[in-house]
Formats: sequence, structure tokens, C-alpha cells
Amino acid sequence: MSLRIAKAGICTSVQDGGRYGYQALGIGPGGAMDTLAAAVADFLVGNEAVLPVLEMGFPAATIGFTEDAVIAITGADFAPLLNGVPVPMWKPIAVQAGMELRFAQKCRGNWCYLGVQGGFAVTPWLNSYATHIRAGAGGYKGRLLKTGDLLPVHRGQGNQLFVSGWGLGPDWQRWYGKRVAVLPGADWCRLSQAAQSVFTGADGFVISARSDRMGYQLGGPAPGLSAHGEQLSTAVVKGTLQLLPSGSCIALMADHQTTGGYPQVGTIVRASLPAFVQQDFERPFSFLITDSSSAEDALFSMHEWLQQLRAACLYKYDLL
Repeated sequence: MSLRIAKAGICTSVQDGGRYGYQALGIGPGGAMDTLAAAVADFLVGNEAVLPVLEMGFPAATIGFTEDAVIAITGADFAPLLNGVPVPMWKPIAVQAGMELRFAQKCRGNWCYLGVQGGFAVTPWLNSYATHIRAGAGGYKGRLLKTGDLLPVHRGQGNQLFVSGWGLGPDWQRWYGKRVAVLPGADWCRLSQAAQSVFTGADGFVISARSDRMGYQLGGPAPGLSAHGEQLSTAVVKGTLQLLPSGSCIALMADHQTTGGYPQVGTIVRASLPAFVQQDFERPFSFLITDSSSAEDALFSMHEWLQQLRAACLYKYDLL
């Protein structure tokens, strides 16, 4: 079985949860921008979270199905249409051979995910299926998908008789609010008190439309450092907030470099990353300064929610 890319979209690639353990060698984790939505797309079709999904920006790809399949669409709302008929998100969908999936408009969010029962049949690189564009490895031929590509899919084991009539309720929305929690970084103390208050102001920032998978450029008030000076490059992670010489901030994203020399004023906590990456470009949002204990509690809560969802979906497909 395979999916046919009838029309290439913007930044359509195969992704998973990320490639970890190689940052010391200069290879970043990569993976899905919104790992929560990617995992849910897998769970809803009866897959394990480690299986690859399709990540799409907007305009999204148009996809044809060569055989019957079970799919789920999560993440950003791009108004999905199956043979011209609107279909729900965050629910499993039974698709018949010959049908075509396209996306009509950008309604909310930035990254949409397509999970297919069985997962995509691509070769892992360094223990991950994630596409690494710069290395030309992982995913589908190490590159973004193009018009005419045939993306192979493993045959799923879930019982398709139990697909219709169920899915996630509005509970998933709890992870996608406008307040994004941030841990103060190593250089937080170099900000003046007035600059620190910027990060707790109401709707003080916007994400520039020039943002990409490497980093989100933040518009809004320039915090400014209370002192300047050279500093050594240090390790960075997805969610690191760097203060640029211009006074603006950039949030490092999935394809970030492994080290950085700009001041690190904070780090977006893991549980807030889905909300952050799906913030609509040029729409105001705000940061909330938090502590490590609260960040850990939020992450544990997210993992618990995902594991409960995984067990419920596997039970639904009679795979437990």
C-alpha cells in the first residue's frame, strides 16, 4: 500500500518523536514540531507513538489513497476535505481506495499531522524516522515530499470495524492555550527588571511569519540586556529562547543547531511546546514564568494523558 502525493505542499515531510542521543556529534533531535499532535495521530489509528507520521505546513499536500486505509488528522486545522467533503479532525477516519484528501484553508495553527494505520514504511536513520534535511537522511529519501511521490505504508493490524463514531472530545484543547510557560534561562538575570516584566505582560509577543522549523522569530517589545559582553557557546534545546544582538528574541525549534552563543533568557517548557508551535503567526500571545517543579508536573500530566489515550485506542482496536 502507498499514498500518492498528488500535489506537493509546503514543508511536507515524514517525522516522528525525534532523534535523541547524537547532539554531542552535532546532530540535533529534529522530529515533529508538535510531538503531542503527532503521537495522537498515531494512537487514533492504532499505532504506537514511535511510528512515523506526515507533517504538513500550509498550503498542505493533496494526497491520494491507492488502497483502503484508516487515517487520523491532528494538529493545525487546515479544513481537511476527503473527496470534497469535510472530515473531522482528532478522530479515526476510514478511507476507501481512490479517494483524495486535500486541505482547503488555514483556520488555526501551523503544523498538521496525518497518521495512517500501520505507519509509513520508511527506513530509520540513527534510530529515528524523522527527516533530517541538511543530512539528506531519514524520512522519505531524506527530503521533503514532492508531487508524484509514492509513500509506502505498512498494512495495519487494527480492526477497521471499530473506526466510525468515536474520537477525541474537546479535552485535547487543554494543551493549546495562549499562555506559554517558560523557565528562566542562564542569562535571565542579565535582563533588567523592566525587561523581565515583558515576559509576564499580557499578549506581549507575536510569532513572525518568517519563522520555520529551525526557529520562531518573535516580534513585540525588545527586552534588552542590562549588560553586554562576549560569552561561550553552550548547548541548546528545542524551546530555548535566545536574545539576538538586535534585541529581539528567537525560539529554537525542532531543527535547531546543537549549540548557540547568544544569551539564553529562557526555555519553553516541554508541556507548553505544542501550544507555542501552533500559535497563529502575527497573533498576540503571552509567556508565563514558571519553575522546574511546575514544569515537571505539567509534563507528567501530559505523559499520563497520552498513555491513557494510547491504552484506550489500542483497546478500541482490540489490540490489547
